[in-house]
Amino acid sequence: MEANGPKIKFAIYLSSGVNYCLFVIQMYAAITTGSLSLFATAADAFMDLVSSCVMLVTSYLAKRPSVYKYPVGRTRIETIGIILFCALMTTVAVQLLIESGRALGAGAKHSEPLQIVPLVCVGVAIFSKFCMMVYWLFLRHYPACKVFFIDHRNDIVVNLFGLIMSIVGTRLVWWLDPFGAICIGLLIMFSWVSTAFEHVWLLDFESRYSEQQSTASSLIKLNIASVAHTMPEKNTTL
Repeated sequence: MEANGPKIKFAIYLSSGVNYCLFVIQMYAAITTGSLSLFATAADAFMDLVSSCVMLVTSYLAKRPSVYKYPVGRTRIETIGIILFCALMTTVAVQLLIESGRALGAGAKHSEPLQIVPLVCVGVAIFSKFCMMVYWLFLRHYPACKVFFIDHRNDIVVNLFGLIMSIVGTRLVWWLDPFGAICIGLLIMFSWVSTAFEHVWLLDFESRYSEQQSTASSLIKLNIASVAHTMPEKNTTL
């Protein structure tokens, strides 16, 4: 982990920058077209941006342990950050389902002309996500890196599906656009709920051994410090 630390840190910062740029262009595409499917992809991009900030903060805290304040260490903060990430993504998914249901209930709207520039923006987002996914692929055996790899992989599927549903919904069958947004919402929700349960299990059970080790190590350090403090100074005078 130490050897790959700079690579992981660089990738996290790069993902944050890419997610910010992609959110801007995908929001532009969604507002320009008015497509619910593209709004779904833009919402997903926004949560990617928020989640990147969460991962940066938790990684920063996890690397600064305090034996006296946190005897078992802060390494599990990273796992808690991942669970928070999953909760945020699930919240977005529920909101997408609500808005898409309202659109289906409202019925058909007048057909809009197909706009090329917003679709090109989504294409740029898909290509960028693919490049990031390949980079994270080589680091996926670390917990935080695996989450980013899964996220970029899902984003490629989500953006491709959203692009297709937006085009077909605009030109052919109106209800395919909100239906596509519902499918994206369900995909996001089930994917991140399962990831959350996986890390809750990790937090509850698999960390017990390291907790015992950290507690024992901290107690030894505290005892040594206490003994050293109470020992009388050696008299060196003759």
